[in-house]
Amino acid sequence: MRDEIEKTNQVLAKISTRLALAERYAAQAVATATSAKPNPGLGLSPTVQPYPTVKPYPTAKPYSPGSPGKVVPPPSVVPLKISKGGFELGLKDTTSIKVMLKTGELTLKDQYFDREINAWVSLDCNPEFS
Repeated sequence: MRDEIEKTNQVLAKISTRLALAERYAAQAVATATSAKPNPGLGLSPTVQPYPTVKPYPTAKPYSPGSPGKVVPPPSVVPLKISKGGFELGLKDTTSIKVMLKTGELTLKDQYFDREINAWVSLDCNPEFS
């Protein structure tokens, strides 16, 4: 009986974490779409703050006939603290996380630490990786 209650509590905690993330990304999308501050009349939670937006900048090297044709991907802006199987792997940028997901070193069920909600969240909660 206690095991079932504990499992239910864990599921509810994950649901509330995902809801907070969804609200934050929705607020960011609305703010980006309207190019203004979120309107309180839209039903968004006033406590949810979207991530600050950063203007992308090109980092690809200019084409020259003698170069091998490689394009250098832009570095991630904010490194994430990654955990796999309960063990911290350290800070990783989004480019290396995507590579690790493709090679199978990480799965979408592995976690990263979200500073906004001060909790570990699975990678599939981040729209950049799912």
